[in-house]
Amino acid sequence: MVDVEESLEESLERAGPSTHRLHIDGLPSDVSDAELARRFTPFGEVREASVIRGADGACRGFGYVSLHAAPPEVARCIKAYTGTRWRGKRLAVAPASEDYMTRDAGQEQPA
Repeated sequence: MVDVEESLEESLERAGPSTHRLHIDGLPSDVSDAELARRFTPFGEVREASVIRGADGACRGFGYVSLHAAPPEVARCIKAYTGTRWRGKRLAVAPASEDYMTRDAGQEQPA
């Protein structure tokens, strides 16, 4: 059996000692980049927060946060927000994979 907490810690350690890109799923339709950034500041310095929008400008329900923090703090952030509700939507937070970033390339529209 795999220990999820150990796997998360090991994954974050390999990601680097400072800035971690997180994928946030389940965002409310009316959230802004600034609101997303404020939501994650208790866990470190938010270097970038982007709500992904379609060509029509509507939120696609997910976004990314680049969080400058120690790996244990990033792990605490993921645990703290995953499964919580924000304006009625259930959040899922995870380290962003290259698959997500490649798939979503070119999809961002100015907020």
